[in-house]
Amino acid sequence: MELLYFACLVRLHGSDTFVVWYQDERDGFVRRPDGRLLAADSIGSLAVAAAGMGLQLVPHDVVEYDFDRLRSWCRQPSAAGIDYSAFLNAWNFFDDLAGLHDNPGTAYARLSRGAGRGYDKLFWGSNLPSVTPPGEWFTPSWGADELDSIRRVLEAGLGLVQGELLGRDSFTT
Repeated sequence: MELLYFACLVRLHGSDTFVVWYQDERDGFVRRPDGRLLAADSIGSLAVAAAGMGLQLVPHDVVEYDFDRLRSWCRQPSAAGIDYSAFLNAWNFFDDLAGLHDNPGTAYARLSRGAGRGYDKLFWGSNLPSVTPPGEWFTPSWGADELDSIRRVLEAGLGLVQGELLGRDSFTT
């Protein structure tokens, strides 16, 4: 299978940064030789940096992640504020960033796996139903403990992104 490289726009602390995510048997992010994420402040700069590494980005397909919006939700988690697709995509981004499948023993990996019920609800809430009547969407109900579980995973993931992009080790609100 040929690797596909996608540009991702990451909004964090009011700033936009572009990184490269790749699709493979185990998805992940392109890193510089020093181990840090390949990141740039524009799509053009990212494409040049990727080309310098022998990589070609999938053209005209920039995936956007508004982590400031997630951080806002984490401050006041509510069922009504859940954007199923955005939360699920962010969770997948964080899992790939953490190398969840290659590093299953990390604190983040344990937290993400432990919140699997919330992940499943986000998945089914953002995908076509398989067991509901035709034309209906699965709309999960959320307990306070599940909202807290999702909040903790999102905060931990935001901490990973922040550490990669801003050189800090933890998420701060």
